[in-house]
Amino acid sequence: MPTRTDSLYEQLFPQTTVMKQRFVENFLGKLGGVNERWNLLEETGTPFMDLSTQINRGIFMILNTPDFRGVINFNNIRQFNEDGSVIIVNGSRITVADELQWIFGLINTNGAIEAGGSGFAAGANDSDNTFKRLTSSDGTGITGVDTSIAIDDDVQTTWKLELQASNLLLSLDGVLEAEKTDELPTDKLQPAMQGRSRGFGTKTCYFGYCEAYNT
Repeated sequence: MPTRTDSLYEQLFPQTTVMKQRFVENFLGKLGGVNERWNLLEETGTPFMDLSTQINRGIFMILNTPDFRGVINFNNIRQFNEDGSVIIVNGSRITVADELQWIFGLINTNGAIEAGGSGFAAGANDSDNTFKRLTSSDGTGITGVDTSIAIDDDVQTTWKLELQASNLLLSLDGVLEAEKTDELPTDKLQPAMQGRSRGFGTKTCYFGYCEAYNT
């Protein structure tokens, strides 16, 4: 007969195992509740951000002017290891004339993902590329690796980034698609999700789920 405990953690793990930080966000309820956990940053211009009324869409960003960028992050509260952490995000984009960047990741500054001088690890569905892409930086330069999956529009996809001691992995819908070993971040990180317009016309980024944890 199993031993009865009042702790779910004690049921799943031996007491010699130290539980590490984990964060889960479903983007449900009211925007005010999301604002208590996230910093909604109008990085460039005035993108509009709110919770979607559509099923499984989560939070959305509307961008309609070139280089408008909206970012949500932890307001520079960085609790995730640069050499042992995971972030999982589900989302999609709806673009016009294929001029939109949908990007997420772990970042060590309070600004935009892929900004100069920041260390980060990110996955991108970006109109500037042909394929979905894995990128990262140690703060001195940015490099990237293409996956085999073409960029797409209005397709819900689950992305998983895993930072290890000497490499970075990207999986799409449970399949490993890219790996890189150069230009990895060297400082503690926070989750971030971003939409960036690359042209005129109303474009939307959706982020329906986010989970991050230390390994």
